[in-house]
Amino acid sequence: MMCSHSATEQLPDARRDPMDWSRLPKYMLGPVQKFLMKRALTIYAVCAVIGMLPSFLARFGGMDISYRIQTAGWGFVFPGAG
Repeated sequence: MMCSHSATEQLPDARRDPMDWSRLPKYMLGPVQKFLMKRALTIYAVCAVIGMLPSFLARFGGMDISYRIQTAGWGFVFPGAG
């Protein structure tokens, strides 16, 4: 026996309507989240500077630094990219 209703007509109204994004808070960062984000960005910035240092010293400082060390340093800048 065939039903004449489409699949969306059998869903409740709450599932048929798209989400109302205006009900969500615009800014959800409290003091703890701000502290954690600032700490994470600071750690990343320090690791990025340390990671770029061998390549810059080899390029501009005239030092003979192995490509393995330079590549490992860039791994700090782009973790998981290699």
